[in-house]
Formats: sequence, structure tokens, C-alpha cells
Amino acid sequence: MNASKVLKRELMHVHELQGALWMFHIAGVGLCMTGSAYILDLAIRVVPSFSDPNSTLFILETRGVFMLNGITGMFIGHSIMLGFDTVFDTLLYCYAIQLKREKEALVELEDRRSTGREHHLLWFIPPESEEESNPDENNFLPRRMKDVCQSYTSSAAQGNLS
Repeated sequence: MNASKVLKRELMHVHELQGALWMFHIAGVGLCMTGSAYILDLAIRVVPSFSDPNSTLFILETRGVFMLNGITGMFIGHSIMLGFDTVFDTLLYCYAIQLKREKEALVELEDRRSTGREHHLLWFIPPESEEESNPDENNFLPRRMKDVCQSYTSSAAQGNLS
């Protein structure tokens, strides 16, 4: 259920891709079914022991053998195509997860850019001295304003404010 939610949220054309997968599945099963039936039919016609009426391996009713071999080929083709279906579903899910991660990374990058703008604008304010050039330490304030802030925070830490 989680996989289908991710696929529906991240890929708009999942149904079209699933339809293409079903077409591929039907084509693969049909190819295995008809291929195996016609290869055996060709073998019956070409191999002399199957086509010679005097042979003990002579096949009188070729249509029945053709049909049984086609049905067997259908089951084999279905089993083979299930492997392709699993691989395709896995690739589709991984693609959807990658799209989700890229969207999340883009949102995170936008959040970082939007919160960091004010910080980066502080570099435009020239420092009063070389030691005040680090904006992370609140050194962008003028010296008198910095002294007021320090006295306020130190008195608040001691509990002198009422």
C-alpha cells in the first residue's frame, strides 16, 4: 500500500506505464506460446522419425500436440514475464522514491536559502575592526550596542531583572 501511495503521489503517469507493462507482458506470453508451438510443429515436420508413418515415434494428430505445446509455452511465458514485471515495478518504485527525495532536497535547499539570507546580508555591513568580522558571533553590532546586549544578557542570567 505504501508503494502504491508513493507511486501515485510522485508519478503522474503510473497508469500509462502500467498499461505499457501489461502490453509487454501479453506480448511476451504470446511470443513464448506461439514460438514454442511453432518450433515443435517445425520439428514434427522436419524430423523424419516424427513425420514417417512407419516410425514408432510417428505423430498422427499434430494439432493436439501443437495445442498442448502452446498451452505449456503460455505457462512458461507467464512465469518468465513475472520476473520482468517484478523488475519493472522495482525500477518504477525506485524512480518514484528518487523523485520524492529530489523534491525533499529541493524544499530543504529552499528552506536553507530562505533562512540564511539575513545571515548573508550581514556581510554587507562593514565591521569596525578586523576582530569583529564574524557575523556568527553577533559582531556586526556597533561596540556600544554590543556592550548593552552583553550587560542585558549577563543581568538576565543572574536574575537581576524584574
